[in-house]
Amino acid sequence: MKKPLLGLAAFLALAGLIFGLNYAHSLMAGEAKGEAEAEKPILAPSLVKKAADSSVYLELDAATRGRIGLKTAALSPATFTPECPGTARVLDGSGLTLQLGEVRLAESAFEAAKTDRDRKQQLYDNGRNATASSVEAATAVVKQAELTLATARAKIATTWGPDLITQNLGELAAKLLARKVSLLRVDLPFTSRLAEAPKSVRFVSPNGDKLGSGDFLGLPATTEAPLGGQSFLFLATGDPSALAPGASLLARLPAGADLKGFLLPRSSIVRHDGEASFYLQTAEGTFSRHQVELAHPLDDGWLVEAQPAGPVVIEGAMSLLSEELKEDIQLKD
Repeated sequence: MKKPLLGLAAFLALAGLIFGLNYAHSLMAGEAKGEAEAEKPILAPSLVKKAADSSVYLELDAATRGRIGLKTAALSPATFTPECPGTARVLDGSGLTLQLGEVRLAESAFEAAKTDRDRKQQLYDNGRNATASSVEAATAVVKQAELTLATARAKIATTWGPDLITQNLGELAAKLLARKVSLLRVDLPFTSRLAEAPKSVRFVSPNGDKLGSGDFLGLPATTEAPLGGQSFLFLATGDPSALAPGASLLARLPAGADLKGFLLPRSSIVRHDGEASFYLQTAEGTFSRHQVELAHPLDDGWLVEAQPAGPVVIEGAMSLLSEELKEDIQLKD
């Protein structure tokens, strides 16, 4: 009687052990599955779509566009002026001011001598109220004054350039003395040559800051451009501290006909894999990326010759690029 009872007890104990092990295993398997599910990355719905021709575009609802601050606009007309780069040096205009003063004094002395000679000549012709010797002496003074004036002009021509003599000397001297303008010399490398003298120039600092602009004054007496490049003189207006004598600047001279096109703002441009692109709105909430060649820089962006076929993203372009590349990033992770 005792043996059957002991067998039954052993059987029940073994069955309980097996059931416990199975239950523990199922619990552990459930926990492992839960942990795996918890560690699995949560992928946000992709905004990237594929068209029938396999091209990629993005589709954003109004809420998403508002969240990333997306703005679009048609591009504005713009003009690009081809420029030739050069170097500029601010010259000390005090020496020129003194020489211009000498020329003005010589001009005054010459005019006074001519007036005196003409008056005495008239007196002599109208009744000999002036002697022939006084007329001869006055004529000699005129010749001396003329020689002095020619010497003063030649001094400016050989020191600064022959074109300065054609200027309004009094006005030029006054502006230089008051530092309302600065005298700059622009030198071009021998690899850059302009067919004709430029009418204007703009000056920038080495980091690209605008420092002012200038008007063509003339050709200098000598060139300091390397290997016989071209040199020009300009009268510049701008910040006096940046245009102090001796300062070295970068010059940009017009070098060809203007190009007409449209301004692509800097904020519209995104770069990926070495290529520049912008986003075009093709429909309500739909945007596609288009490569663009940035060949003509403007102050606020780049010139494109053709107006894009729709509004261009002007704010939020980087967010669109991030969304477009999000799938690749998730796959790499």
